[in-house]
Amino acid sequence: MDIGRLLSRHGDRILHLHDVPAREAVVEPWPEWVEPRVRTAFAAQGVTHLWGHQAEALAHVHAGRHVVVSTGTASGKSLTYQVPALDALVRGRSGDALQGHRAPTALYLAPTKALAADQLRRLPLGPDGAALVRATTVDGDSSLDDRAWARDHAQLVLTNPDTIHHTLLPGHERWSRLFAGLRIVVWRTGSARVTCWAWPPRTRSSSGST
Repeated sequence: MDIGRLLSRHGDRILHLHDVPAREAVVEPWPEWVEPRVRTAFAAQGVTHLWGHQAEALAHVHAGRHVVVSTGTASGKSLTYQVPALDALVRGRSGDALQGHRAPTALYLAPTKALAADQLRRLPLGPDGAALVRATTVDGDSSLDDRAWARDHAQLVLTNPDTIHHTLLPGHERWSRLFAGLRIVVWRTGSARVTCWAWPPRTRSSSGST
């Protein structure tokens, strides 16, 4: 769309025009703690560095703090949960988790089924094109077999609040493997906000926001 032509065509209908100047980008290197396989997977998508708000959010989550990320559309909010979640899950899948601990899991809550499915499609893949972790969606359209696989095998479950309240919580005993292993809980409230709970938290009453 040609903004100049649009403004000239409808200029008589515009009451105010506010010009926001561009700001210089703030970039940061990848944290050293990120599992190399996770970094490689993101690099294959062209993500070779982090934006400042992403690096800040990752530092808070890695420290065990709850984080709210509220930034503009297409600003890379999803990465702020994907990196710590995949880091924990990849380490757990390869046996790097501390002996005696439950295998780590993660839970992603989206407002709609479509958004959860989109997030599943956007997860980075390994160098061989295979999934880094066992991830799946669970919603009202999931078959009994799909739900059974999610209960028994999934490391990352992407779902929505309705399914949590009507399926997972009422049947929490059957979903005990997922709940007992939780390391990251993500709540996507809209296109401009992601809330990420590090679970269990390592600090008391601590929070970070960007």
